[in-house]
Amino acid sequence: MYTSWITFKTTPANWTAGSTLTSVYTAWSNTAPIDPGRAARGAAAIQAAQMAPLNQAYAAYALPANQQTFTGTDGTQFTLYRYSATNQAAVSAINGSSGGATINFDSSSMDTSTNSTFVEGAASGFYDIFSGGASGSFDQLNSKAVGSGFSIKGTIGQYTSLASGPGAWYTSSEVSRAFDGNGNANIWDPQASSGNWSSFFAQPNGALARFVSELVLVSNYTITVTSKATYSQSDYQQIKAAANFGIWPFFSASASATHTTSETLNSDSTLSVTYTLPQGAIQIWGVNVQQQSG
Repeated sequence: MYTSWITFKTTPANWTAGSTLTSVYTAWSNTAPIDPGRAARGAAAIQAAQMAPLNQAYAAYALPANQQTFTGTDGTQFTLYRYSATNQAAVSAINGSSGGATINFDSSSMDTSTNSTFVEGAASGFYDIFSGGASGSFDQLNSKAVGSGFSIKGTIGQYTSLASGPGAWYTSSEVSRAFDGNGNANIWDPQASSGNWSSFFAQPNGALARFVSELVLVSNYTITVTSKATYSQSDYQQIKAAANFGIWPFFSASASATHTTSETLNSDSTLSVTYTLPQGAIQIWGVNVQQQSG
């Protein structure tokens, strides 16, 4: 009867609003030529499987209540999994921060490896966001900034970190079981094509090798970034007209960012951009991560 059951279970017409695997099985067993005792044993096997920790983790991950739908400024809706951090918690964390910081940074004082990582890595990572709102020639202007020195100076009035853990969709015990089960064929199928222990947990590139533990929050800042490249008056006018998505190295996901920008062409033809975020407005500037463990 197994083939008959699998065919019934995988037929979309047999699933209606509110259907569960148990209800679909009951519908099948009521019409299939199967004796009541065997049907009851099948139902018990399904129930036992559904109560297994791994299947419970699957169910939690798929539960719509563990996700939240957002609407972007352009009306596009998207869904993300819930985390413990909230807007209210972010406000409380910023208001409780002990103080600010002064930034006085110049790329000329960086060692070669750090400079390469920050300039090449950070800038290339932002281009995908940036390219959505600017022309190719404007992108070239930012490439000019990447290839030259720069300074960052200013003050951050408030900064803090906020603990942020996954919601009920994440079953930490199953992740720990997987992490501790390296080489255990009862946990990791050697024939599986969807991945193995290394592809999930090996440092540094495993899909679950690290996890976010805290958000880094800032508020009330004024920061001036100066590119030491040489810009013409026409370059400057093009930047002012097209810089909806920000100027390297600080890009915004959209033109409606919470901070404001102002551009200045200096007397030595360098370009300065000042970013201002008012007190009370909060931005996420980064995350603190930890390595996965059992």
